[in-house]
Amino acid sequence: MASDGGIGVKLRAEGEAEFKKALSDLNAQFKLIKSQLNLVSSEYDQNDKSGQAVAARSKVLTEQMEAQRSKIELLEKALASATTAYGEGDKRTMAYATQLNNAKAELNNFNSALESNQSELNNTAESTETAEDASKKLDDNISALDSSMKVPKAQLNLVSTEYSSNAKSVEALTAKQTVLNQQADVQKQKVATLQSALQKATAEYGEGSAEANKYEAALYDAQATLGKMESELRDCTSELDKASSGMDDAEGDAKDLDKAVDDAGDAADKSGKKYEKFASVMGTVCKALGAAVAAAAAAAVGLAKAVVNAYADYEQLVGGVDTLFKQSSGKLQAYAADAYKTAGLSANDYMTTVTAFSASLIQSLGGDTEKAVEYANMALIDMADNS
Repeated sequence: MASDGGIGVKLRAEGEAEFKKALSDLNAQFKLIKSQLNLVSSEYDQNDKSGQAVAARSKVLTEQMEAQRSKIELLEKALASATTAYGEGDKRTMAYATQLNNAKAELNNFNSALESNQSELNNTAESTETAEDASKKLDDNISALDSSMKVPKAQLNLVSTEYSSNAKSVEALTAKQTVLNQQADVQKQKVATLQSALQKATAEYGEGSAEANKYEAALYDAQATLGKMESELRDCTSELDKASSGMDDAEGDAKDLDKAVDDAGDAADKSGKKYEKFASVMGTVCKALGAAVAAAAAAAVGLAKAVVNAYADYEQLVGGVDTLFKQSSGKLQAYAADAYKTAGLSANDYMTTVTAFSASLIQSLGGDTEKAVEYANMALIDMADNS
């Protein structure tokens, strides 16, 4: 019994003092770890499942578990010493056993929390990887759309080159409209893709995040580009409508020209029967002409003014012919100069008649002004021959 008393004294004097100091150190460590966990909770919402938040919680929980294992190890040693010194049934021994069981239970709780947090961390990593894959796929789709846009751009350049001399013709405007529609369709796909990317980035990373801002800026640029394309398409469609309307007018003018030729032919058939009346009328005209000459001599100033006006009209008509027939204008002016012999018309009347229907004629010939000059000249000569 004296030996047992010596062990008890030793335990109380040395073991318990050592145990209490070690336990006090562990409790201080627990307080520090708990404060770290509180700091993590204040920095990140409890429902925050981001990789950064979950990783921070895992770090603190791991430190808690390590400290708890040290506490369990200390309690196991204290329990063993108490059992030796006091026996298993002693209340002091049972107190250590209770503390040990509670410490183990708390370790299990820490372990469950860490496993749960680790599962969230894995899920977050998978979600991040999935989001990155989805983001890469969206970027690839956008890149593919940008590449496909190069084709209609090249086609539009080709149309501009092919129809540089008659860009306002129906054929040129139709080709341009087709390409602009293709461009707008591709751009609409890009806008839809960017809208989807922005929604996903906002849901995954949050509004105002770098990922969301990237897609939002790209979306605004794409929408602005689409607006310009649609505006250009509307302008092209409007010009095409006007050009098509001009074609309809040209067809009407052609029909009127045919009718005029036919009417002139009918008049020629009847002219032989009315020759005598024509001669009589011509005699009257000659007398009137003589009177007109006498009157003109008496009014030289008025005649001079008429000549000036006629020349002004001529210059204006030449300007219109230059605009319409471009490099073929000189040939038409030559025909006009000889019109008094070929068509019985003055140069001014010749050019006035031609310009009345030449715009439609040139469009119907696909912008070939050289052919248009020949066709117009033949039409006026035919009219003169049938009159």
